[in-house]
Amino acid sequence: RPSVNFRARIPQPKPKISLPQRIILVHTSPDLSFLKKKLGLSRKGGFFLAELWAEGAFFLCGPVLGAPQAAIVLEYLAASGVKEILALGWAGALKEKFSLGGLFLPEKALSAEGTSAHYGYYPYPDRDLFWWLYHELVAQGLFFEVGTVVSTDAPYRETEAFFRRFPEAVAVDMETSALFSVARALGLSLASVLIFSDRLFPRYERLKPQKMQETLETLIPVLRVFGQRS
Repeated sequence: RPSVNFRARIPQPKPKISLPQRIILVHTSPDLSFLKKKLGLSRKGGFFLAELWAEGAFFLCGPVLGAPQAAIVLEYLAASGVKEILALGWAGALKEKFSLGGLFLPEKALSAEGTSAHYGYYPYPDRDLFWWLYHELVAQGLFFEVGTVVSTDAPYRETEAFFRRFPEAVAVDMETSALFSVARALGLSLASVLIFSDRLFPRYERLKPQKMQETLETLIPVLRVFGQRS
């Protein structure tokens, strides 16, 4: 029986825009709205629920909600010429010692979502970009935590039993494990920085929007340096 090239039969992204090699992927609508106004960016287009905002070669893309949309957007970005991505999102803290509004640098991402397995689950960020981001946060005088995040498709099913399955995780989100896996499969360099937007244990607490914006503002120099780095 002749073999069938199923990959050749699957529709591939065909974006109508050419992008720079470096782009910032913003997970949430509130963060994207704040940054595009703060930085005076203009809309340059979009694809699959995500928009592109830019000033010169400085590009933001977002929002992406959850692992499936994150994978689709990465496919489009890769097809548009992007090579390096800095992802910016939110995480729930699983340790009382972590301050709401604090920064979190995932060095590993466990998967409780269904997308990563289709790309070959890979739990780590790009090593070189991770260490660049680590040192740039230090250079900007920003305090941050480093650790393992678990990504889930079901944000209303984050029970104690769920977290007992992932004792290594100190934070939870919906995208990072898929971003790491898909980026690896597509040959993209990707690292993430997350903001602690809420705390799940030992009691639920949520960060006020104004405090979130204050943290975002401290990250703007890092984003600018990323957009300019050679």
